[in-house]
Amino acid sequence: KAGDYVPDSVKADVRRRFGDRCAVSGCTNTLYLEVAHIVPRALGGGNPLEDLLELCCPHHEKYDAKKMFLVGRDSARPYFADRTGRWIGWLRMPAKTGPP
Repeated sequence: KAGDYVPDSVKADVRRRFGDRCAVSGCTNTLYLEVAHIVPRALGGGNPLEDLLELCCPHHEKYDAKKMFLVGRDSARPYFADRTGRWIGWLRMPAKTGPP
């Protein structure tokens, strides 16, 4: 979608942040990874690194269709759940970047 444009440099940062893997821990899909907005652009989301995830195509489709949600984003252990609240997987902890 044109309004969802994320610059290539930001996409590269997102991929590094998640180790070029789907943000749903336990997901083994390493093909067709896409950058997803945690807060949709239509609801005021933007392109800061903290508002972006790397998701495989099937998880991204579920997320955009509101069939999968990120729960506890600001908690110590955020996770993904379906519409009924059933756990899908932990949010993969972003890779450490920069100096220790």
